[in-house]
Amino acid sequence: MKIIKQTPDLLILQENPIVGIFVGAIFLIVGVTILIKPPFLNSNDIPLWLPIVFILSGIIVILVLSKVTVVFDKSAAKVTITSKSLFKKVFQELSWQQIQAVELKEMNDKKGVSYGIFLLLTDGGVTPLQNSFDRRKGFAGQRLLYSKMKKIAQNLADFLVVQLVEKKSSGLYETMKGIYRDQFNKQRDNTP
Repeated sequence: MKIIKQTPDLLILQENPIVGIFVGAIFLIVGVTILIKPPFLNSNDIPLWLPIVFILSGIIVILVLSKVTVVFDKSAAKVTITSKSLFKKVFQELSWQQIQAVELKEMNDKKGVSYGIFLLLTDGGVTPLQNSFDRRKGFAGQRLLYSKMKKIAQNLADFLVVQLVEKKSSGLYETMKGIYRDQFNKQRDNTP
């Protein structure tokens, strides 16, 4: 997610699924390559279903991905969220008064740390501003991603003149690990 345009009355955020499209294209290329059986590939041992799985996986990945554009318009006092995939377009509109705060949420799991930007609404609802969340492993990658996402979230909060809320969420894996650790410690402490 990045800010693609900012003026005193307009802020536009956009998420482009470039990496996902690249992965889908690789699956398609590998599938087609196996299917046409080039001479450098000993394809007599490869079952027919394998290239079909690669091709279908590539097509599904490309079809499912969507480009998200969020337009914050001060003059119209509204927020427009548009999510476009190859065959589907989803449109959501919020009034300026519905937005209570901007939330930068950190989510941890076994695969690393990811960050997402959300709008907290006055009715208690939460609206995500992106479909996928960048994930990084390693301290340096996490810090770089955090500073990028915090800058975007802070810029958005300043533009909307609302509070920026930072929230750390441990994710399902960390939560379950903590629950089991607590149960184990209680059992250990209660044994004679």
